[in-house]
Amino acid sequence: MKKKILLISLLIIIIIVFGGFYIIFNSSNNHTYTLTLNTSGTGSGAVQVSPSGPYNNGDIVVIWANASNGSTFTGFSGNLTGTSSPQTLTINENEAVNAVFTLNSTFILNTVALTLDDIDGNYTLVDEKHMTEPGEFTNTTGDGRIWKYTEHYQSMFMQNATSTGPISANDPKNKIIQSITRLESKEKAELFFDLWTNKQLDEGHLNIPIEKIGDKSSYLSFKTPYTKEIEIDTYQLCFTIEDIVVTIYGGGLTVNQSMFIDFAKIIESNILNSM
Repeated sequence: MKKKILLISLLIIIIIVFGGFYIIFNSSNNHTYTLTLNTSGTGSGAVQVSPSGPYNNGDIVVIWANASNGSTFTGFSGNLTGTSSPQTLTINENEAVNAVFTLNSTFILNTVALTLDDIDGNYTLVDEKHMTEPGEFTNTTGDGRIWKYTEHYQSMFMQNATSTGPISANDPKNKIIQSITRLESKEKAELFFDLWTNKQLDEGHLNIPIEKIGDKSSYLSFKTPYTKEIEIDTYQLCFTIEDIVVTIYGGGLTVNQSMFIDFAKIIESNILNSM
């Protein structure tokens, strides 16, 4: 009788112990985990995963990095390491993976800008600013913010001008100003583009439809006369390629619509050929 009781007690203990292990094992397997993806570095790009979460313990995912034009993927950090892409990751906790992108130092914005060879007529380069180190600049986007850039190039061409000041009745100079700026990301470039375009509408510019240039391009903004006293046409145009924003402004007796579209296409082609 005692042996029978002992065996029953032992059997109960075994059931309890193994039952506890089963509950612990299953609760671990049934727990869902997250995967957080981030990017960093001086360049830009995207990090992607397949399949998407949430994940169970032991799930295997594929993660890969795509660098934007002008940038290079230089490695993973966090729960992945190394420079190979794609890579697999086994999920057994909440995971985080960071992809690092580096801006290609050989891609310099002044090499893709307009030059005097690109501009017909007796134009002179009268002003040039080129910043290759990360910094800040202000631009007339209408929201008053300071924009952080990784590279910025601006220049002014003038024809038959006596000064670099504003256009006036006594000096109806022909002026072309280009600004080419690499912002921190493609998203920032598109936001800048949207604000800039709305600013032109707010200032009463007429929008002339043009063919698409770059990733996003505005209508050609057109305003005439320059002031109530001066019958001079002025034009503005903006477009983006990846994280780069290009704006072109000009006015004068010989500046016209076709010139601006041609200039934009030249810069677009130079950027794409340099990437």
